[in-house]
Amino acid sequence: MLSQVSPFRNLRFIEYLLLAAAYRSLSRLSSALSAKASTLRSF
Repeated sequence: MLSQVSPFRNLRFIEYLLLAAAYRSLSRLSSALSAKASTLRSF
């Protein structure tokens, strides 16, 4: 293990990955919800 590398950089990278994954899932969920709303609106 390279203890000289600051853990904050690693934490920031993990945070970025989590944010990217959350944003991707949120956009997918919102698009699915809008599609469902459009089908509901057509009735």
